[in-house]
Parts: sequence; structure tokens; C-alpha cells
Amino acid sequence: MLSAPRSGPALPNQNGTLAIYTQSTYSFDSDSRTGGIYLLPISTKTSSSSSSSITSKLIINDTNAGQPAWLDDSRILYVYTSGGESSLRVYDLDSATDERLQTFPGEIGNLKTLAIDKDTIRIVFSARVTPHGDIVHANETGTPEVLVYNKLWVRHWDQWITHTKQTLLTISLRLKNGKFSIVEHTPKNLLDTAGEIHHLECPVPPFGGTEDFSLSKTHVAFIAKDPHLNPATNTAAHVYIVSFNDSNYLEKVNRGPGASSSPVWSPDGTYIAYLEMRVRGYEADRLLPFWE
Repeated sequence: MLSAPRSGPALPNQNGTLAIYTQSTYSFDSDSRTGGIYLLPISTKTSSSSSSSITSKLIINDTNAGQPAWLDDSRILYVYTSGGESSLRVYDLDSATDERLQTFPGEIGNLKTLAIDKDTIRIVFSARVTPHGDIVHANETGTPEVLVYNKLWVRHWDQWITHTKQTLLTISLRLKNGKFSIVEHTPKNLLDTAGEIHHLECPVPPFGGTEDFSLSKTHVAFIAKDPHLNPATNTAAHVYIVSFNDSNYLEKVNRGPGASSSPVWSPDGTYIAYLEMRVRGYEADRLLPFWE
């Protein structure tokens, strides 16, 4: 089972003809992994009528490539991470060309995209940052040999609690002359609201991912633990909203005693659906659906 191929979810393009997914396979013989990003036809427009003949194609043969997202029906945005540094790259299916857009000094992840208009795409991703809001560099990711704590908590599952935190960053892409380019090369820290950097953390460590936040054209809804409660004895987490355009805007959607999860915007960006627990003392309470 450990050497069986492991696949991510298949993500369809807008016209429903193709899907992309990641897959990796571990070899005990060579003690290495193979795989990358695969393309799968999911419509008779791109495949024969016999479903048995539908086969996937490895388009990016590198296990360092991951987290793909569609920019349009033929171009893919993905994250390439090597040596502790990540870059955003665009792969064009029509021309089979691969272009680097920007490199970051540390690792980024949990990539999400949303088309704002026909020429602009909003990108949100996560990264670990310092107390000053800078992405933690590749050579600074190790846990210090000595840690001093004056409050709980100290460790969560298999991770020490350090001064660095997870945050959500955003940039935009613009289509001009048939090519996508980055509008602003310095990502905006969405959780640095009204100078309260690091009071909120998303995705929620240690297991949080893309399910912890959702994009609309103007705002991001996300999950974060209540910063006013002791995290060692409380699991309370709430849904918050921040604005792409107003750095001072921060709204707390719910105030339930337990943990919230899985916020999702409605297609028109006017409602948020999410799940919420009623008990704050542990992580296995029953989830109830809510919307605001």
C-alpha cells in the first residue's frame, strides 16, 4: 500500500473538458518518489466515446510541482517548491511551455484562485511568517535548540509552538497581450489588519489547509482560533472576514463556543456557509451547519 500511487483531487477547467490532479508514487527499490501534475480528459470533446479509453497524461514530471489551479481553459498555475523556496509558475497546455512568474524566499502553499474579471485573477496562498510579517526564509525554518515559554501552550500534536505563524497572502495576475503577469510583486498579508498582525492564524495548525478559507471577489472568509482564549484548554475557532481592498476591515462572523470549519462563500459573495461545534473543550463535537 505504501508504494501505491497517491492522487490528489481532480480539478476541472471551466468548460468541463479537462481536469488536473497531482500524483506521487514511492519506490522502495530506489527510495525515491516519482510523479507530478497530470492532465485528464473528462469530456467527449477531448476523448473518444468509450470511457475505457480515457487516460491521463503526465504534463509536469516533477514531484516538486504541486497545488495546480486553472487560470483559464488551457493554462495552469502551480507551486514549485525546492530547497525550501517556492515559485509560482504557469504551464500552457496549447504550447507546452512553462514560465516562472515569481519566486519567494520560503515555502508557500494552499493555493487558491478566483477570476475577478476576464483579465484579472486574484490569488491567495498561505505561508509561515515572522512576527514582522515577512515570509520565513528557507534557512530559518528549523526549530531553535532552546525555546522559552511563559504561557501555554507549548506543543500541538507533533509541532512546537514558535514565534512564527501561518498567514494568508494575496497577489493578482493580469492578462495582457495573451500572457499573465503579476500586478504587485510584494504579497499583501491579509491577516495584518489594523496592525494586529499574528493575533489570528490561518490555516489553523497543524492540519489546516485550503478548507480553512474561501474567496469572494472582494473578501476572504477564514477560520482562526480565538486569540483571547487559552489554546491549551479551548478549541474555540471562529469565522472572520477580511477585505482585499481595506486593510483595516476585520469582521467576526460567529461567536460560538466550539470550533468552526469549512467556510464557503455563495456564488454571489453575499452569504457564507460554515460548520460549527458547540463544545469548546475538545475537538470531536458534532458539527452543525450555519450560514450568515
